[in-house]
Amino acid sequence: MSDSRVGKSPRVEVVREVRRSVNAGWTVTLHKVTPAGLELVCARSGNTDFRANWITPKNTDLNWWMNVPVNPPCNPVVVGSYVVTMVWTLQANGFPPKVTRGMSNKFEVTE
Repeated sequence: MSDSRVGKSPRVEVVREVRRSVNAGWTVTLHKVTPAGLELVCARSGNTDFRANWITPKNTDLNWWMNVPVNPPCNPVVVGSYVVTMVWTLQANGFPPKVTRGMSNKFEVTE
């Protein structure tokens, strides 16, 4: 995740490889980092039919990851530190469902 400005969608850079076709339910959540812990800002969910050798488009941002415009935008509106968490429930033919989780680096939002 790149640093961003209030109201703007931060840029997302991902390194991943889709090795086999799989259907995945997913949730992407934006959290503000506070002294008490992670404060939920918003979350978006969806379902994607991933295909082997699928390539993530260049220049993606948080709105792309949250499936905007189908979902409403979720841009940080307060100055501070943020992280994004991701959860995928993978459902490949012949295998039981598998849940995998990830968390972004901490990024800063300024005026």
